[in-house]
Amino acid sequence: MENESTITESENVEQQEPEKSKDNRKFKFKAKFFILIGTFIVLSLLIFTVLLFKNRNEKQISLNIIDNSQQMLEQEVSDNLPAEKDANNFNMKCEKLGIEFENPKDIYSSKNVKIICVNGVKEEVALELHDMYTNHHHSYELVAGNIYLIRRIGYDGHPDDEWVDELWGYYKDDNSKKIASSKGLDFRVSTTGNNIVVDTHNNQFLVINVRENTQSEVDVTKYFSNSTNRIDIEGIKDDYVWLAQKIIGPHVTAFMEIILKDNSVKSYSLPEEIAGFSEYSLNLDRGLVAYTNYPAFFDVSSAKEFEESNTQISLNVYDLKEQKTTFIDSGIKTKFAPKWIDKTTLEYKNPNGEGNLQKSL
Repeated sequence: MENESTITESENVEQQEPEKSKDNRKFKFKAKFFILIGTFIVLSLLIFTVLLFKNRNEKQISLNIIDNSQQMLEQEVSDNLPAEKDANNFNMKCEKLGIEFENPKDIYSSKNVKIICVNGVKEEVALELHDMYTNHHHSYELVAGNIYLIRRIGYDGHPDDEWVDELWGYYKDDNSKKIASSKGLDFRVSTTGNNIVVDTHNNQFLVINVRENTQSEVDVTKYFSNSTNRIDIEGIKDDYVWLAQKIIGPHVTAFMEIILKDNSVKSYSLPEEIAGFSEYSLNLDRGLVAYTNYPAFFDVSSAKEFEESNTQISLNVYDLKEQKTTFIDSGIKTKFAPKWIDKTTLEYKNPNGEGNLQKSL
């Protein structure tokens, strides 16, 4: 019995061993299969990643090539285009500058203005301006071959705050410069071009020394004889500025002198018997005022009444510093239009005939 039992167990063991071997083979096969699948997936991902980055790089390279080509094309086109002309400069040297208005007979209505470069007898357009404020009573000055003028920037005809007046200097050596800006400004330049005065219409006067490249503001409010008066620039020299104080209308009541070495101000009130004249000329060098009693007219009827009268008009010179009056001439309804042509000579219309007369003082 024991022998039979042993044989039986041995047979069972022999039968189980092939089954285990079979299972092991199946397990190894599955393991290799999954390893193979995993390896394939990993390799696929690596290949996909490499291809993705390669594609991106190729696209980036293509884009860079396109951008570079486009830039080269734009540069080539730009190089072949004529250079844009600066709005305030011109590429030419001139002996002097001139100015030409669209409507020479009425510069106040001219919208287009040309700056002319003059070399001997040759003249050519150096610059065209479309924003010069030609409707100003003193819109420009020609000084020492250079031009100073007012430009009104941003004005569209409506009374808003979107505009400003700018004073520009255009120089014969091809330089230009914005000198000052303010709403409603006025200006004068000395005959040497060394000094400029700008009225910013707030009782502040900007005095610019071009040679020393300095500027200062002078407030003349405290010198007003009446707060309703206005101040106008009469002129500027290298050492002083003259201002006129006026009441409503063109009537002068006083003069002021700004001494430029220290910006001090002297005020000269006119005597009551002569204050209020509107036809006059100021001698900037000596403080002499040539004036008449010719009236200013504000309506047609007043002008007609004057023409029908025999009003005697007198021409006199008043010395602001010495406070003395000198009689010059007189005539019936004569508009003398006095003008100082130098430091000592006064020119005026002949009251008894044609042409002008001169008087040395």
